[in-house]
Amino acid sequence: MDLRQLREEIATTPSDGWRVLPFGDVGAAGGSGGRAVLTGDVDISLEWSGELIDVFYRGAMVDRLPVSAADLDWERDIVQLVSDLQERNV
Repeated sequence: MDLRQLREEIATTPSDGWRVLPFGDVGAAGGSGGRAVLTGDVDISLEWSGELIDVFYRGAMVDRLPVSAADLDWERDIVQLVSDLQERNV
């Protein structure tokens, strides 16, 4: 899967297509961190903390999205997805 396909898969999957997982101290402390795995393809996962969203494919980090620099539609979709996942995890 190339990076463009990976980004599209993430951006077009609604929050209920993800499983939010414990994220250690960041999530437990009520911070803005978290981790989620795509339920339809467990090779795809996200981790977020503060102003960054990291994209993982098969356990390797393949992309990093600064939240404050989300200009493109797919970037804004991923930022919104993470926001939805955070709300669901509270």
